[in-house]
Amino acid sequence: MLQKKQNYSEVANVGIVIELCVASVLPKKMYFDSTIREGLKFAIHHPNHWPRKYLSFQTSVFTPLAKFSSSSYTLLAMSRYSSQRRTFISLATAGLLSLGLVGCKRAVKFQGSDISGTHLGHDMAMVDSTGTLRTLADYKGKVLVVYFGYTHCPDVCPTSMAELAQTMKLLKGDAQKVQVIMITVDPQRDTGAIMASYAKAFNPSFVGLTGSPDQLHKTAQSFKVYYAKASGGTPDSYTMDHSAFFYILDQTGEARVLLHGDAQAKVIASDIRQLL
Repeated sequence: MLQKKQNYSEVANVGIVIELCVASVLPKKMYFDSTIREGLKFAIHHPNHWPRKYLSFQTSVFTPLAKFSSSSYTLLAMSRYSSQRRTFISLATAGLLSLGLVGCKRAVKFQGSDISGTHLGHDMAMVDSTGTLRTLADYKGKVLVVYFGYTHCPDVCPTSMAELAQTMKLLKGDAQKVQVIMITVDPQRDTGAIMASYAKAFNPSFVGLTGSPDQLHKTAQSFKVYYAKASGGTPDSYTMDHSAFFYILDQTGEARVLLHGDAQAKVIASDIRQLL
């Protein structure tokens, strides 16, 4: 159950993500007449009761959302926890994961969630270490693995990046057909040079991107990524809460697979191979 002081505008944003996905896979009349839509509206505007009231409908929507809303916060990069923050972020995770779980044509060949057709990441526009603006068009022809994190991340980010480094080893010769991109959620401290150095410490081919707060906002929004600053003891000792996922895009720049940030290298490599 969510706290009453919850930021309802943020919850509403997540709800919109869920609703758009449901709308895309249900026949129009069924969507507008269904209890699913009413349940989504209730979840968005009454998050402190989310989603128990509608669980009795036993739809394919609320069962997976209920499951992830209670447990998925353990997959997120948060160095300091509060009940309000982790409850919202778990709801955000549920919204994002519903892109694959609600029915956006999940393909059994992927071990992760199939997010084909969601067009996530199309508005990516961040800056590399040379100051050059990079978009998905710059990486066409390669399978992309995009990860959002930051260099001051104490545990989750380096662990996830290490798995990506191991993934490249497992791919062997096919690794040259893959580009890993790490996008910082902390542009205030992570310059282009810092991001490049951090990413390449895991693998020389890895790319690190940064940008202005506005560029990050638009790019994160395009991937439906959650991030927020968590104040520390001093102005410079803050940490960042952020969702932790691997986004795998095909050679044309279309988002295809979503994996948890704690996915093992063999799983990541397996899904990448399906796109090569």
